[in-house]
Amino acid sequence: MEYEQSSSQPESKKSKYNDALATLMRIDEIWKRAYTHSSTGNLGRWNSDLDAVYRELSEDVAPGSDQEKEFNLINKELSEAGLFTLQNSKENGFKKNVEDTTNKRAMISIILNKKEVFLRRLKGKQGKGTVFEDSIDDYMD
Repeated sequence: MEYEQSSSQPESKKSKYNDALATLMRIDEIWKRAYTHSSTGNLGRWNSDLDAVYRELSEDVAPGSDQEKEFNLINKELSEAGLFTLQNSKENGFKKNVEDTTNKRAMISIILNKKEVFLRRLKGKQGKGTVFEDSIDDYMD
């Protein structure tokens, strides 16, 4: 029995399923949780929500890119501000302790706002947000 030799290049395959809508729906759900956590002062969960948004957007972020570096820099700021030393509590997101002052929480909140704005702008740059592309074809009917 003789087998035909296929070409040396593998056949290019396209997925029949486009994940774009599912991705947008996941990001929308995460933004909703982020809003709730930010407005209730649950800084740890807010940060986790923003990290989840980044994971959804990271597919279109090149390793070592300016976007990746900026995201990592914001995370470094959060670490230095003490986000990860705050203790979790069920009532308000964090137990009060000697290190957990109002100024510390305010600084962390400012940095988390910066992180969220960065991610919202990144989403827009990737065409996954509120940025619309205007085309002359849209007016030619």
